[in-house]
Amino acid sequence: MGAVSRSLTQRGRTVLACGVALVPCGFALGSIDLVRIGTLLGGVVLVAAAFAARRTLDLTVERVVRPARVQVDEPTTVTLVVAAPRGGASPAVRAEETLGYALGDRPRFVVPGLRGDASCRLTYGVRPTARGRHRLGPLAVAQADPLGLTQRRALVGGEAELVALPRLVRLDGLPAAGAMAVGEGAARHRSAAHGHDDVTVREYREGDELRRVHWPATARTGEVMVRQEDLPSRRSATVVLDPRPDRHLGSGAVGTFEWAVSAAASVATHLAGRGFDVDLVVDDPADGPGTPETIVDRLALLQPHGARLPELVRRASGPRSDTGLVVLVGGLVDADDIRALQPLATAGRRAVALLPDPAAWRVDDAESASGGEALSALARAGWVVARTGPATAVAAAWADATEAGELA
Repeated sequence: MGAVSRSLTQRGRTVLACGVALVPCGFALGSIDLVRIGTLLGGVVLVAAAFAARRTLDLTVERVVRPARVQVDEPTTVTLVVAAPRGGASPAVRAEETLGYALGDRPRFVVPGLRGDASCRLTYGVRPTARGRHRLGPLAVAQADPLGLTQRRALVGGEAELVALPRLVRLDGLPAAGAMAVGEGAARHRSAAHGHDDVTVREYREGDELRRVHWPATARTGEVMVRQEDLPSRRSATVVLDPRPDRHLGSGAVGTFEWAVSAAASVATHLAGRGFDVDLVVDDPADGPGTPETIVDRLALLQPHGARLPELVRRASGPRSDTGLVVLVGGLVDADDIRALQPLATAGRRAVALLPDPAAWRVDDAESASGGEALSALARAGWVVARTGPATAVAAAWADATEAGELA
């Protein structure tokens, strides 16, 4: 239980002030009755405070949130089980749950007097308006004396956690089967020598072990080739979210950053459901493969931060992404960004970008013209670019990208 605070109510302050004023007035006027009345009023306040102090506020609270993970704007239910201390009793109290602003108004309750093993069950609903980790509790309880002159307050019950996930949008469309077939990148794999049909080879990459060099294939092709025993059985996709705060427009739920987070979560979930192994890259230590659940959980807590685009590109350029699908969601791009992004649009890899159109966001004319030209340059560099505006839905942007890239 938190520290108990005691205070006079407005009524108590008024009664005490009257008592304090009447005593000197009675002496000044020679009226013993006024002195008695003033003393009585002050004594009533003291007795009320002593009466309230005898009652304990040592309540126990169990808090259950079901479900504890919901998308933004989805409802969830919180149940409180309030009980008196073991073998004790507690008075009737007013209670108010402590909630963050993103969870709405704080619910208020009246908890009846409890004795022994009796408990009271309280239920309320919340609907988070912002993604992230939200705290619920502790429970603020207040008890007043029978005359309403004094009040005691305490915080009881600890806290629970609610995770608000990004909005997930149902998407349709995938890269064409010819471009992203199972065992993708077959053009870069060469058959091994006779008698080793179960082994494939590929070009040497920095970091490969020398013991994996396949000498017959190396002699035949003139390039250093290494053995790759495990032929990819699943398609791969890398979702890159640009978190640089200076590249995003707007703020809150209507800004480009929240749109990008929702888009990244929706794309990753959609691709994973279609058989892709998905990597999420946001320039943090957890970058890499993940399940849809872990990816969405990471995005639920993601905040803008000072990443470097070349570092994002480096993290997205791992061996698994060489011939897979790369999806970039983010903010404005400039000429330097285009040069940094070019390595991701290589032969055998499908590169898709969902980026804000400066003109649609009414950026100033010079920056709008520069940003619009950058998007055109990105398309010329081999990217399929879907331009988004303040009113563009994630599903509509994905549909534009699939149609523009002749995706199926």
